[in-house]
This record gives sequence, structure tokens and C-alpha cells, in this order.
Amino acid sequence: MMKKILAFGLSLFTTISFSQDVSSHIVSSWGTGYNAEIKIQPQTDVTDWSVTVEYKGTINSLWNGVYIDSATSTSGIRRLIITPESYNASIDSGATVTIGFGAAVQNETENLIVSIDYTLDGPSITGDGDTTLNVPNLFWTGNGSKLLLNNQYNKVGLGTNNMLASYRLFVSGGILTDKIKVAREGSPDWPDYVFNDSYQLMKLSELEKYINTHHHLPNVLSATEVDKEGQDLAEMNRVLLEKVEELTLHVINLQKQINRLNEVSGN
Repeated sequence: MMKKILAFGLSLFTTISFSQDVSSHIVSSWGTGYNAEIKIQPQTDVTDWSVTVEYKGTINSLWNGVYIDSATSTSGIRRLIITPESYNASIDSGATVTIGFGAAVQNETENLIVSIDYTLDGPSITGDGDTTLNVPNLFWTGNGSKLLLNNQYNKVGLGTNNMLASYRLFVSGGILTDKIKVAREGSPDWPDYVFNDSYQLMKLSELEKYINTHHHLPNVLSATEVDKEGQDLAEMNRVLLEKVEELTLHVINLQKQINRLNEVSGN
């Protein structure tokens, strides 16, 4: 169930009931800032909810929820998407969950909250890809799941509000699929070079010393590095193939040595 109610004129000590389910109240306002509360009191049991607030100012605190805040539009309106904490996602019929936030403004006391979207027990979609507000395209929530499509930075988050700077897709909880293909632009470092005549294959005696010193193979990440940085699957596959090809060369060389010994011994 999703509702959107305009709230023009919401100011100090004004309480607006958006429906039987949601109401909002400016608790305090002092010209350069204000505190607002939103009460969710569903008429039926719900197991998940989200509230999207278009408001004036810059948020500096929020309680009883997790939020994503948008960039400022030319009209000075920002969009705030609030989702539950782990302890208040479920609300019994007639019970109340109060969320709130504080924001800084510049000499404003009127029209502080412009509109509110809210979703009780989705799935439902809020937002319309309004690039003038630089807000996420879509925010889906329902039955404990979250999907964030961010228009400004071309990122996707599943089960999370995180938008990590160097990644386009972030999934919380893992991925199950029957096929993954990793495509790289050009592969000059693919380990065919191991079979080039110019390749310097490490001697087994040197390899043993390296392993005894570092406790991992050359060019392979250590356990400490993987714990800290994770691992690039494409790069790890490249390195593993390099090690397999090096091992293959060692086996071929050992077989040649065995053949020579057999020839000398007459076997």
C-alpha cells in the first residue's frame, strides 16, 4: 500500500494526519533549523515500511530509522528515504512507531515538509526518476527486501542502502546464479606467456624458500590481504591459471629427468 500526500504549509506545532496510518509534526523550529516527527500507526499488522519525505534544509540527525538523503534541487527541496531499523520493521495493528529527523535551514519556518510518500507492507515503488532532484530513480521495499537504483551515480544496491564509491552493484546477503561470465577489455596478461620460451620459471628450490618465508605462492594474495581487500575473481582466475601452467611445466621437466635417469640405468 503506497500513499502520497502533499503537505504544503507544515510549520511549527502543526500536525498533519496523512491518513489513518501516518501523521507528521514539526516539534521545534528556530529559523536556522527544525526537528520533525513522523508517526506510523497502521490499521492492520505490517512487517515492513518505508517513508519518503520531500523537505527543506539539510538533514543533520535521524532517529528510529535508516535513511538515504538526496542532493539539493534548484528549488531547495531534498528527498529523504527512511526505512526501518531491525527492531521496528514490524508494527502491530494500532501500535505506533515514531521516527524523526533534524535539519538545518536558512531563516525558514514555513513549508518545511513539502510531501510524504509512504509504503506499508510493499512491494511498491516510490520515486519517478526525477533527475531535477538528483534522487534515486527507484526505491523498492517490501517483506524485508530493499532495492535501490541510483540515477545520479548509476549504481544499484540490493538489500542495502550502501553505495560504495568504486562499485556499480552492491548486494548484501550473497548471490546465487547458474552462470557468471567475466569479460575484460583485452587480455595481454592472460597466462599464455607462461609457455613462451622467454618465461623465467622459478626453480622448485627457490619456490620452496618463497613458500617457507611468505606462506603463500608468488603473485597470490595472502590471507591477510584477502580479509582486508577481498579478491578480484577475474584476477584470481588469471593467477590460478598461471600457477597451473607453471605446475604443468614443472611436471614436464620432472618427466624428462625421469626419462633420462631411466635411459642411464637401462630401464
